[in-house]
Amino acid sequence: MARLSLTYHGQGRQPEAETLGLQVMELRKKVLGPEHHHTLTSTSNLASIYYDGGQFAKAEELLLQVLAMRIKVLGMEHHHTLTCMEQLAAMYRKQGRLMESEDLESQVSEARNKAFPVRVHLDVPIFNPNRPDWDSTWREDINFAPYREQVLWELDKQVAADLVVYLPPATLAPISLLEFGLSAQVPGKGIAIAPEGYSKRANVQIVCQKFGIEFLDTMDRVHEMVIDKLHLNQ
Repeated sequence: MARLSLTYHGQGRQPEAETLGLQVMELRKKVLGPEHHHTLTSTSNLASIYYDGGQFAKAEELLLQVLAMRIKVLGMEHHHTLTCMEQLAAMYRKQGRLMESEDLESQVSEARNKAFPVRVHLDVPIFNPNRPDWDSTWREDINFAPYREQVLWELDKQVAADLVVYLPPATLAPISLLEFGLSAQVPGKGIAIAPEGYSKRANVQIVCQKFGIEFLDTMDRVHEMVIDKLHLNQ
């Protein structure tokens, strides 16, 4: 049911996605309890469905519930907690709520530096596509110069970088999926992380198997794999 709801979501079948997503969330609450990982994942999925359907208040309410539970059960620095904070920050940014967005983004950045110390303690360049000046006036239009420049910059840096592609279960992550596809046939280029619940997880797994790409279920081993991949332990 959960995967079918995400499939409907991806197909733009909003009413069916909402109905099924709500059923999954309520069933998991009843069977697993409100704090269980699968319950919170289904709640995040439903929030994404509501958001894409323009129901921002409902989406925010659910994400705030998930964030409170994630902090309570896992703590502030766990990657599931940080992913939820990133979802909220992205939602606030798209609504023009820049102060709230930037506050969350700052908290996430600080926590990720602690959880993924290779970014801080090793001499590794990080190409960060985040744009603090991005706001609701930016148009995703090929003729809009700032947007075009940003996309071209990301494509250039993708060629130069050793990629770590994280595909969060609560989103469709179409741009990350596109970037993953562009690099899939370059030997040794990337590491893909697609947790349970990501709607295209099976596709990613098959591509990784076919082209010999490292595949992970969680972020837990990313640090050691990056060190090994870049020969930083020598």
